[in-house]
Amino acid sequence: MKISLALYNNRVTTIFENTCFFRIYNYDPSNHKLTEAGEILLPRNCSYISRISALIIAQVDILICGGICINCKKMFSDYGIKVLDWIHGDTEQVLKAWKEQNLQKHVMPGCTGKLHETKNPGEETEDIKKYKE
Repeated sequence: MKISLALYNNRVTTIFENTCFFRIYNYDPSNHKLTEAGEILLPRNCSYISRISALIIAQVDILICGGICINCKKMFSDYGIKVLDWIHGDTEQVLKAWKEQNLQKHVMPGCTGKLHETKNPGEETEDIKKYKE
């Protein structure tokens, strides 16, 4: 399984659409080991389509990032890539939390409860349903 983090200065970037650097890791669930598998560096002015395409070509299974627009999440979902968004923190802390299934403590301030694996971006999450009631 391949996991990618959208990074800036060794921290998860605030907004996916501004990300130029991605680090990719291989994860072996049999021994819970993460090994670095490469990096992607894109030009600052590239489109979000270029960012998404680069991760699809790299055969990423999971993307961990900060904020991301619903259109980008939908595109990732269409290619079977899970998006864990609204995350902040440095690389090592976030990877450790992901391995421990404890990313909730790295959700951006003001975004409590928004963390979820995106499979169907058009589908309402429980927090949105509660808000509408």
